[in-house]
Amino acid sequence: VEFHARDTRNPSLNTVVDRVLAATWQADAPRDFYLAEVQRTAQRVALDLLIEHASSAGNVPQVRAILNAKVGELASWLETLDRDPHQQLALEDIRRWQTRPEGLHGPTEAPTTPQGAPIGSVGERGR
Repeated sequence: VEFHARDTRNPSLNTVVDRVLAATWQADAPRDFYLAEVQRTAQRVALDLLIEHASSAGNVPQVRAILNAKVGELASWLETLDRDPHQQLALEDIRRWQTRPEGLHGPTEAPTTPQGAPIGSVGERGR
């Protein structure tokens, strides 16, 4: 949001999210079964990240507002489809999220790396 506000040659958050949704949810389904599964995975990751960032207290209100609106637009689009189970679950998850009682949550913390050398590393040869 800030980069676009400072220089409109930078894409807006609206534009970035629209392009992500066009490349995932609104793209034609591949005929190949495996590639269709890959597309569904990409769709779900995109939705989950939109919801996570729209709910994150670590984001400024304008970012949350834009992402919230984009999740709502995706839900409205999904409602126009003759939905498959994947799309139906996504729509139900969005509607559940929209009526969430818990409010905002903090940013997700990255897992820590376990102590010690990885299995099969150089440090393991002498054993």
